[in-house]
Amino acid sequence: MSQIQHLPHVTVQPDWQTVIEDLISNKIKKESFWISCYCKYQESVHGSAQATNDHEVQNTCDLSGKDGVEARYVNNKALEVSCPLLGIKKVLVKGYLIDFHPFDSQSRIPKPIEAMNISPNYELYAVSSGTVIKIGELMTGTPRQIHVLQRELQGHIGDVTTVEFFPSGQVLLSGAADFQLRIWSVLDGTNPVTLKGHTAAITSTAIVDRGRNVLSSSKDGTIRLWECGSATTIATINCAGSVSSISLVGLPDVLKTEDDPSLDPREVSTKNKLVLAALDKGFLQAFDLGTKKEVFRTQALEGELLCCAYQPELGIIAVGSSTGIVALYNIQNTAETIAQFQRDENPILQLGFKLDDNGEETLCIATADGCIFETNPLSAILQSGRADIVAEYTGFDVDPVYSMKIAFRRGNALKGIIAAGRDGYVRRMPLSTKPSTLHLTSTSGAPAFRPFTCVINPVVLFSILDHYLRRNEGQERVIGTLLGVRSDDGTEVEIRNCFNVPHQENDSEVAVDMEHHRAMFELHQRVNPKEVIVGWYATGSELNSYSALIQDFYSSEVAPFQAIHLTMDTDLAIKGSHSMGLKTHISAPVGITAKSGNCMFLPVPCEVRYFDAERSGLEILATAKASDERQATLLSDMDHLEIAIAKVQEMLDRVSQYVQQVLNGQEPANNAIGRYIMDSVSVVPKVDAASFEKMFNSHLQDLLMVVYLANMTRTQLSVAERLNALV
Repeated sequence: MSQIQHLPHVTVQPDWQTVIEDLISNKIKKESFWISCYCKYQESVHGSAQATNDHEVQNTCDLSGKDGVEARYVNNKALEVSCPLLGIKKVLVKGYLIDFHPFDSQSRIPKPIEAMNISPNYELYAVSSGTVIKIGELMTGTPRQIHVLQRELQGHIGDVTTVEFFPSGQVLLSGAADFQLRIWSVLDGTNPVTLKGHTAAITSTAIVDRGRNVLSSSKDGTIRLWECGSATTIATINCAGSVSSISLVGLPDVLKTEDDPSLDPREVSTKNKLVLAALDKGFLQAFDLGTKKEVFRTQALEGELLCCAYQPELGIIAVGSSTGIVALYNIQNTAETIAQFQRDENPILQLGFKLDDNGEETLCIATADGCIFETNPLSAILQSGRADIVAEYTGFDVDPVYSMKIAFRRGNALKGIIAAGRDGYVRRMPLSTKPSTLHLTSTSGAPAFRPFTCVINPVVLFSILDHYLRRNEGQERVIGTLLGVRSDDGTEVEIRNCFNVPHQENDSEVAVDMEHHRAMFELHQRVNPKEVIVGWYATGSELNSYSALIQDFYSSEVAPFQAIHLTMDTDLAIKGSHSMGLKTHISAPVGITAKSGNCMFLPVPCEVRYFDAERSGLEILATAKASDERQATLLSDMDHLEIAIAKVQEMLDRVSQYVQQVLNGQEPANNAIGRYIMDSVSVVPKVDAASFEKMFNSHLQDLLMVVYLANMTRTQLSVAERLNALV
C-alpha cells in the first residue's frame, strides 16, 4: 500500500461571490474577504483578499491577497488562489451558477436533502428529505412534489436513502430505511411496483441496462438482483460486510474468465457486468454480475468505505473512506494502490470523474464538511503517484454534501456539477472557467469522437425498402429506428434490425410518433433483449434541419453513445452509385449557442456484411430479375451443384486469362490480386492425377453400394407389405 499523502487546501469566506458581484456591478468600491490555507501537520495560513473596483467598468474588479496568500480575479464565478508557505501553487476557487431550495424555503429549520439524482437527459432532478420525494425541472429548479410517502399511500415509512432514474427518464427507483425499494411513475406519481426482501436499510441502487433488472445494496450485507416486472429477487450476492455503496460498470477484458454463466431466464444484459461494492470493513469487493462470483477485493483502508467510482478508459477505481482517505487502484492490479491522499479527516461522501478544460480526466470529491474539490489529471497521478488539488467548489458552508452528479448535456446546453446536501439546497457549479467564445482548431487535431465503423445486415435494407414501398400517398420519405449491438470497445456497431416510425413533416414542422417508437422497442426487447437502439434511418439523400431535430431525439435515446443516421437513396438520385446511396452519419454540435437543430452530420464508414446462407438467399432472389413474373424457383441439390461448378469453371477461366495477360505484358501487375490468387491456390490440396482418380473411384463405389443397399431395403419392404396383405 502506498503512503497517505496529505494535501494542502484552501477555504474561502462562503459569501465571497456576493462580494465580487457587488463590486463588478458598481454597488461598492472596496471590500475584503478571508482566505485560509491548511495542511495536516503544518501551521495554517490565515490571510485575506482585497477586492476593489475604481475604474467604473462593470464585470471586472481588481483582486490582491495579503498575509501569506495570493489571489487573482478570474471571473465572477472563479478566483485563483496560491499560498507559497504551504506549497499551494495555484488553486481555482469556483462558485455556483445557480442554487434553489426544492422544499419549503420559508422554514427556519432547513430540510436536509439526503438523496439526489438527475435524469439521463439532464432535464429533471429527484430529491428526497425524510419520506418525501420531489421531482423538478433542473434548469429552472421548479419542484413538483409526487406526494408525501405516508403509510396510507402505501409509500416508504423510513427515510429515503437513494433515488435513481431509469434510462427513459420517466420512471424512478427509490430505496429507503424501511428495507424496501419502490418504482414510481414520474408522470403521475403512482407506485406500481414494490420490491421487498432486504432485512436492513437500503444504501444504494443501480439500473441494469434499460431497466428490466435493477440492483440494490443494503446494510444487511447483501446485493440483490431484481426483476422489475414480477417484483421478485433473481439472485442474492452475499458480501463480506455491510454495503455502503455500489457501482455497476462494464466487465473489463482483463477480468473476464472462461466461465459461462448459467443465467436465469429473468436476467437481461447481466453478462459482462462488474459490481463494485464499498464495505464498512474498509475494503472494496467486486463481483461478476453474470456468474455472481467474487472477482477481487482490495486491502482494507482505515475506517469504513462510503463510496466508489470507476473510470473505464483509464481503468481506475476510486474509493473514499469515513476517515477522509481517497485511494486509487488500477483495475488490472488491485493488490496495490496507485495513490492514497487525504485532505482532512472529514468523511468522503461522493466521488465522480469529469473532464477538465484540456480534456483530461480528473476526480471530484465531496466531503462531510461541505467541500467539493477536484484533483489534477489522473494521467499525472498515474505517472507520479501523487495527487494535487486544482479546484475547490464553494457554497455549502460546512454542511455535508450528500449527493453529487457530473452533468454533460449534449450540445453543452447544460453541464456542471449538481450537488445537494444538509442545508437543503441544490447547487449547479461550473465545469469550466473558460469564457463562452467560439474556438476553432485545425483539422489535424484529434477527432471529437472515437472512430468506428457500421456493419449493416441485409435484412435491414429489405425492411427499409418494404417500408418505403408501403408509404402513404404523397409522403416523400420514411423514417424508422435502427436496432443492433455494439462491440465491447465501442469501435464497431452492428445494425441487425429496424422498425418503422410514423411521422409527418411539412414546410413548417415535423412530428414523430414517439409513443409508437417506444412501444415497438419494448416489443422487440421481449424477443431480442440484446438488441438496443443505435440510431435511425431515412430514405432519400437529403440532410436538412428536420434531420437534425430527429437526430437530437435519437441522440437522447442512445446517450452516452452517438446515434447513427442511415440514409438510403431510394430515388437513385446519386449518380454513379451502385448501392442505392447507402450512407451512415453521426452528428456533432456546432455554433456558440447549442440548440437541438444546430449540428453537423459527419460520415462514418459502413459495409453490408452477410453470412453464406444469406448470400445464397440473395442470389436466389437475384435470379427473379430475369423473369417476367418476378418469381424465383427453388432448385434441387444437383442443380445447385451444377451451377456452382459452372461458376467455379468460369472464375478459373477469367483468372487464367488475367494471369496470362500479365505474363504477356498486356495487363499491369496488381500485387493485391496476386497475393489473393496465391492464398487461394495455396489451400488447394496437391494430389496427383492417379491418386485423385483412385480416391474418386473409391468414393463412387461407396455411393453405389449405398444406392444398392437402399434399393434392396425398398424391395424387402415392398415384399413384406404384400405378404402381410395376403395373411
